[in-house]
Amino acid sequence: MIMKNLLFSFFVFSFVFLQEQLVDGVVALVDDHVVLHSDVLEQVNMVAMQKGINPQQNPYIVSSLYDETVDLLIDQFVLLSAAKRDTNIIVNKKDVDTALSQQLNDFILRAGSKKQLEKIMGKSFLEIKADYWEDIQSLLFIEKYQQQIMSKIQTVSRQEVEIF
Repeated sequence: MIMKNLLFSFFVFSFVFLQEQLVDGVVALVDDHVVLHSDVLEQVNMVAMQKGINPQQNPYIVSSLYDETVDLLIDQFVLLSAAKRDTNIIVNKKDVDTALSQQLNDFILRAGSKKQLEKIMGKSFLEIKADYWEDIQSLLFIEKYQQQIMSKIQTVSRQEVEIF
């Protein structure tokens, strides 16, 4: 356990202090979905930016965010795999494009401008848009799957709970 934490800390600190020398690797595998170290770090950076956390000043918080992000991505890929196996769930391109536009507008607002977002992400706006399209599609699959599951759950009254 200590060795695992040391290795993890090494990777996080390496990213924080030596971003140009990032080495990528597989963090987790869920069905045919691969969670890469670089994907986790990208999301950690986005969360840190949204929460106003400076990774160089708060390495322990970043380490905690990294763990939470890995867990979240694994959970999402488990749900996505189940959603894609369900042939009743359909996500159309228009819905993905609409949700993507909303997400990108939110990113721009948080970053301050489109140029600032490009600088933070280290990519052009078109690259950011292309990178997030599949992610948004996956999130919509997951959302529809969760809605489908929740619609099958019967509501229980207080009286039924008390009787039980």
